[in-house]
Amino acid sequence: MKRSSQRSSLRFWLGTIAVALVLGASFPLSAEAQTNTFPSTGNVGIGTTSPSEQLTISSSSHVGLTIDPAAGSFDGSVIFKRGGINKWFIQSRNSGAPADAFTIYDAVNTAFRFTIDRSGKVGIGLTSPLYSLDVNGGVNGFRTKAATESSSDSIATFENSSGIQAIVRGNGNVGIGTVTPATKLHVAGGTRVDGTNGRVYLGTGAVTGARGLEFIEENATTFSIRHHDPNVAWQNIAISPHGGNVGIGTAVPSQKLHVFGGNIFHQFSATAGQEWGFYTSIRNNHFTSNLYFDGLWKMMAAGKGAVITTAPFEDTAFRVLADNTSRAANAPATFNSLMRITMDGKVGIGIEAPVHKLDVQGGAVNASGGFCIAGDCKTSWAQVSGGGSSQWTTSGTNIHYNGGNVGIGTADPAALLNVAGNNSTYSPTGNALLRIDNSSPTGQSPLDFFVNGSLRGRVRSDYGGNLSFVANGGDHYFLVGGDYNAGTPAMVVKAGGNVGIGTTAPNSNYKLDVNGHTNVTGNLNATGTITGGTINAKYQDVAEWVESSQALAAGTVVVLDHTRSNQVIASSSAYDTRVAGVISLQPGITLGENGAGKVLVATTGRVKIKVDATAGPIRIGDLLVTSDKAGIAKKSEPLSLGGVAIHRPGTLIGKALEPLAKGQGEILVLLSLQ
Repeated sequence: MKRSSQRSSLRFWLGTIAVALVLGASFPLSAEAQTNTFPSTGNVGIGTTSPSEQLTISSSSHVGLTIDPAAGSFDGSVIFKRGGINKWFIQSRNSGAPADAFTIYDAVNTAFRFTIDRSGKVGIGLTSPLYSLDVNGGVNGFRTKAATESSSDSIATFENSSGIQAIVRGNGNVGIGTVTPATKLHVAGGTRVDGTNGRVYLGTGAVTGARGLEFIEENATTFSIRHHDPNVAWQNIAISPHGGNVGIGTAVPSQKLHVFGGNIFHQFSATAGQEWGFYTSIRNNHFTSNLYFDGLWKMMAAGKGAVITTAPFEDTAFRVLADNTSRAANAPATFNSLMRITMDGKVGIGIEAPVHKLDVQGGAVNASGGFCIAGDCKTSWAQVSGGGSSQWTTSGTNIHYNGGNVGIGTADPAALLNVAGNNSTYSPTGNALLRIDNSSPTGQSPLDFFVNGSLRGRVRSDYGGNLSFVANGGDHYFLVGGDYNAGTPAMVVKAGGNVGIGTTAPNSNYKLDVNGHTNVTGNLNATGTITGGTINAKYQDVAEWVESSQALAAGTVVVLDHTRSNQVIASSSAYDTRVAGVISLQPGITLGENGAGKVLVATTGRVKIKVDATAGPIRIGDLLVTSDKAGIAKKSEPLSLGGVAIHRPGTLIGKALEPLAKGQGEILVLLSLQ
């Protein structure tokens, strides 16, 4: 009886459980009751009773699926796994890098592969895109378009860690090594073309019917420059296509070979003594021996040199110049004019400007057969003078004339010796009215001045090219004034080498003593001490030369380099008490000595300085300190101590003399380091 009762109880409970299962299948429980359901087969539908996939979501609104982390500090993520291992994350980042961005994350290699930030910039291979599309790595087949056709817009840029290496601008110009290409291809740096038959072509197309210039390696031993004319096969280079002329130093050759700005060296033979050559130009034709011209006539080899020239534009039909002094190779030549024939047929020997059909100067003329004038030939001076006496008196090797004045170039001499001429052009080898020549290569050419038989002064030129003024008393005076009998001494050179300007008694302590104002356009270098009253400098700051391990631009704020003694570097942190000054472009007063690795650091005065007004406008009178941006200052924000605004001691650079409303720029600052 007892066993039968137990069987009845068991049947009751089993029946109750069966009814519950049927009711559960027929009437689904609420969402609160069904926390987790794990069916082993079938599809799951949300918003639909006929799901076609394992999970089908059907929604009548714009949002079909929302992923919202329970806590605000978590990321919204969809995880893709394989074999229970995380492979990919699709995330809406809440924090971290990149913050508040949509990303695709590679869980296997722990790297972000795709990023869209809040500004719409897309990054592939990087988390902080700088452009609308920023790809870190190669791209196979892509197209970009500039906003405009302006040279300031870019179609594409190519960068590395050092910056932009190549750029394609909106106007189609391509720059390699430059970001401002001025032409369709602008290369800043060397270029190279390699390979079999490597060539460079310039023109409208390397085909028949086009015009162009080609630089080509014909073979392993030949390099050619070829020119192509319309409807004509490739020809050897001709700068002038139709005339076949070649120009060197000119783009408009007028002859078969036109050389501008240089020499042509023609060597007839390698045999010694047969190095014949020539020099040719339009205005002057020169035939030279052992001479070349590079702005100065110089010796080709050690020895002497000579040149024959024709220059019809300079009234010279024929001219012979020579340097009879043996000189070293490449030494400048000093010419003597041996002979000149003018275009109107005058012949000068020893004279640059002959005034007669034959004009001989500087030496005797010997003719054993005599001289003939209009068929009247004479064999002695007595015959020339008509047998009478000459005004000149001969005494041994001397000839003198005591009565009257002697005129050269004038028939009415106004002094004992009156030399007159009308030389309108200057020539380093001629056109002189008076010439004093000493034939000794180590001698001097003096001109002495006597008064009553006593030497009072001398002007001389020595073999070294020095021109000296020597006074009998040892001092040299240069006088100015309208009265030539009693002029005012403008400058005096004392025998000890002291020079006085505006004074005849220069202080013996000074090599130059100027009585008056002095203006110096260039630099004034003094190795000693400069003393005096007021120093008026154009620029308004005082700077000193200080070593630096960095190349620093003007206006950069610098601080003391704590890793190196007595050196500065660009500032990099705000309110830095190591602030030392500002790099000055051109200080009014410079202290110290320049050298490699040194910069000019201004410590007082007025100087331009780089500032940043991003955090707030800078007004005139604001105090400036270092910022977190390298080499850039910002406005100092005071601290409140007991209700008193106090600026951080030891951090102040100076006071702003100009305002800056926003952004970055350079303003004038009154330096007052504190």
